[in-house]
Amino acid sequence: MKHWSSEAFFNTSHLKYLSLGEISPLERLSIENSGPQTTQLDEVVDIKLSHSKIQHLWQGIKFIGKLKYLNMTFSKKLKRLPDFSGVPNLEKLILKGCDGLTEVHPSLLHHKKVVLMNLEDCKSLKSLPGKLEMSSLEKLILSGCCEFKILPEFGESMENLSMLALEGIAIRNLPSSLGSLVGLASLNLKNCKSLVCLPDTIHRLNSLIILNISGCSRLCRLPDGLKEIKCLKELHANDTAIDELPSSIFYLDNLKSIIIFGSQQASTGFRFPTSLWNLPSLRYINLSYCNLSEESIPDYLRHLSSLKSLDLTGNNFVYIPSTISKLPKLHFLYLNCCQKLQLLPEISSSMTELDASNCDSLETTKFNPAKPCSVFASPRQLSYVEKKINSFIEGLCLPSARFDMLIPGKETPSCYADPPELCNHEIDCCLFSSNAKLFVTTRTLPPMNPYLPHLYILYLSIDQFRDRILKDDYWSENGIEFVLKCYCCHSLQIVKCGCRLVCKQDVKDWNKVMNQFNES
Repeated sequence: MKHWSSEAFFNTSHLKYLSLGEISPLERLSIENSGPQTTQLDEVVDIKLSHSKIQHLWQGIKFIGKLKYLNMTFSKKLKRLPDFSGVPNLEKLILKGCDGLTEVHPSLLHHKKVVLMNLEDCKSLKSLPGKLEMSSLEKLILSGCCEFKILPEFGESMENLSMLALEGIAIRNLPSSLGSLVGLASLNLKNCKSLVCLPDTIHRLNSLIILNISGCSRLCRLPDGLKEIKCLKELHANDTAIDELPSSIFYLDNLKSIIIFGSQQASTGFRFPTSLWNLPSLRYINLSYCNLSEESIPDYLRHLSSLKSLDLTGNNFVYIPSTISKLPKLHFLYLNCCQKLQLLPEISSSMTELDASNCDSLETTKFNPAKPCSVFASPRQLSYVEKKINSFIEGLCLPSARFDMLIPGKETPSCYADPPELCNHEIDCCLFSSNAKLFVTTRTLPPMNPYLPHLYILYLSIDQFRDRILKDDYWSENGIEFVLKCYCCHSLQIVKCGCRLVCKQDVKDWNKVMNQFNES
């Protein structure tokens, strides 16, 4: 290995960019104690010394008036930061992975130009030396500083801070001055396992869009002041001690996503407020593994008119309310690993994906080959089937793009044509022509009980790809070919597969069957 002396940087009056982290290992700079001398670096604007062996950058105050970017990532021997008073134009300071860093100079906490300060994974850093008064700071990253126990106070000048990332640090509380961060848009407290509460001043965060408290296992409640954060769009609160949503959350008109899976603290299951849900923007709810029974799912879910995805994986209900079918925009419903679930809900016309895998108690009967729409539901769900076929007869078609469901079962409907050979593993579905390949859909299967056979049923509407295949150059002499391909673990096998086209005659046959059923 070659060793370069710091004297090599003297007489470099025109140097503007210094990078020593991207060269080959045999030519990597090795500086054991200090960085390059700064007396001749007046023109430098960008220094990158990642993976260096530097222990400290400089002693005292050094003037590098034009320096804007300093990257010392993974300099594991760096122990302390110098006085930054002589670096007035510094904008980005990146110290990610500096495991040995224990000391930050107070001058940094009053710097007026720094917009990004990244101290991620500085595992030896325990605190910052004083109050933060960095008027230009937009992003402060302390995630992974596992020894960091006391967050400093925030000054009134910190109104430009938009992202505060504190994932995995050891704090028990947040300072009340958090409310001074009126420009904060993202607050990440994920896996702060010692955190016991959020400050009441959180209601002053009028710009907050994303709040992540997932993995805060000692956090047992959300503050009532949450209702004042009108801009909040995403609430991530899985794996906490929270067992009830405060009624104040229903004042958040812009809330689009609620994720609370893994909240199983209460023996009676996760509790919802009795007040009516009024969240007009809500698109996604994840209540997986919340120990929910059928009684604990509120009937007023039907008022969530914008809801697109509902994840109820791993809960304890035997059935779910029929109000689920009243959700006009619900596309995705996840019920996998609901061991007590016996009956699937009535499925709304908007549904495109239903996952009921690993539901050991789910009762499925054999498919009736005379019923082409049994591709979408078991015969126990005749009310759903009847509604769907009526819309089919009216020319509305079944789902406009696709519909798929994964349920326990082993009987392949006899109305499907047997393939020439077996296939196994994960499923891809593609449409081919003589000179192009049209990708239709892919489905990643969730973990399944290896001892429980499953049926995966997929419907594709011509509406999904009509415009492309109707072009003259898309037709081949051999017509259209559908291919199933599988890429997954060897423990999963598809033992049989089949396909069929839904034609006009199917509608006539189905109409006849339904008439006979209604007369009986």
